[in-house]
Amino acid sequence: MAVRDFVEIYEQWQGGLGKKTIARSLGISKRTVRKYIEIAEEAGITRSGPKLSRADWVNLVHKKIDPHQIVKEDGSLTTSEVIRPYHNLISEGLKETTGKTIWDRLQRERELNVSYSSFKRYLRKYFWQEMMMNKVRILRKEPPAGEEAQIDFGRLGYWFDPAFGKKRLLYAFAMALAFSRYIFIWIVGQMDLKNWIDAHIKAFEFFDGV
Repeated sequence: MAVRDFVEIYEQWQGGLGKKTIARSLGISKRTVRKYIEIAEEAGITRSGPKLSRADWVNLVHKKIDPHQIVKEDGSLTTSEVIRPYHNLISEGLKETTGKTIWDRLQRERELNVSYSSFKRYLRKYFWQEMMMNKVRILRKEPPAGEEAQIDFGRLGYWFDPAFGKKRLLYAFAMALAFSRYIFIWIVGQMDLKNWIDAHIKAFEFFDGV
């Protein structure tokens, strides 16, 4: 987390909010909130005591919290760099469970200190194919091979387009065969009816279907 996120925890805590509410508002685990509140309490600060200024809280963060737990806002340590040591674990985990479960596990077992929203951005950037696959779920008994496919069409994220010199929002269409889980993915710059129809045609051509 960035310094401002730690400060937000402390200001909400001194403002009377509970740990669960703070965790939900910041997209982090209740365990993480508890951990850093305990640091403040060990420093002699109480929620019913004198209210600290933002500058006081910033000073506390720099004095009491391990620098490796702080994402630098000057760019010297990005959120991606905090998550990257767990890249292979995430890759293996996505084969059998969801991103949310992996985030919970890393928070609990490895003390990963990033919000779920930041973790999701990392997944969308580096594991977008796996994320698309995870959205296509079989909710009943598997049908025979070749009889059914499931689809999803949604926002993928931003990509820098060198032709225009700016970022573009991309969307992805995914069709997965229900039996084999073989998947077709087509990326477009606009989510409209024309692309929706074209995507189906391209998917059937890819699977040699009729």
